[in-house]
Amino acid sequence: TICKQEKTLDQYYVSNGKVKSECKSCNKIRVKNFREKNKEHFKEYLKNYYIDNRDKNQEKQKINSKNYRQNNKEKSNENSKRAQKRRKEWFLEIRKTFVCVKCNFSDFRALQFHHKDPSLKTMGVTRMLYNGWPKERILEELQKCECLCANCHFIEHYIQRETTTKISAIII
Repeated sequence: TICKQEKTLDQYYVSNGKVKSECKSCNKIRVKNFREKNKEHFKEYLKNYYIDNRDKNQEKQKINSKNYRQNNKEKSNENSKRAQKRRKEWFLEIRKTFVCVKCNFSDFRALQFHHKDPSLKTMGVTRMLYNGWPKERILEELQKCECLCANCHFIEHYIQRETTTKISAIII
């Protein structure tokens, strides 16, 4: 062994029934030094390993997450509730900064987000919030919307339905 100390057999690694020549503590020091000298190599190796095994790792992560949730239902539910509460508080602060673009009404309790182009709509912003979508995706969806108060939003959809009905009548 490198440390030149007498040690018991349980302080050595055993591989294929053979006792290794260096003790566990010397092995740890040697491996640590090797990794420090070859940091860039290990970074590149781990990056490539992650890319090559991304699908397998994601599948394993899904299985592990599912198992964790099943085995720790109470804790998992608490975590989900805490995360949802934080998202709601975050979104509430954002909503408080908006006003209706048509009438300048500013009471956040009656403000809604109207998709300017419905064909680009992924999902309703509030539904995304309650379904646990990431904040970045919610903000992206908000970029596709205009803020309207409940009255203006209702009127906007009423006008859209009227226009669609008139177009349908002309086509028929």
